[in-house]
Amino acid sequence: MALALIHHLSISANCTFEMLADMFTQHSDMLLIEFVAPGDSWAEKLLRSKRGARNLFAFYNKENFEAVFGRYYEFMDVKDIPNSQRSLYMMARRKQA
Repeated sequence: MALALIHHLSISANCTFEMLADMFTQHSDMLLIEFVAPGDSWAEKLLRSKRGARNLFAFYNKENFEAVFGRYYEFMDVKDIPNSQRSLYMMARRKQA
């Protein structure tokens, strides 16, 4: 379970979605993960702290999150959290060929 974590790891710790998806697949076949959109107040605060390097985080968006995690996991369910810019994803790790 990775709730309220991705934006901290991506923005604060400079981890790409690729790094995170790879790490999660090494630890679990199932994943419940929350994506926090860049417009969310906490994500925006983290991005503001990057000042001149903010452009390095252009990858941080829902489309890229889904594209990268979709290579590693099958999306079982996606729920947008009402009155927020957050979404919950239930995922199952893709079987290796």
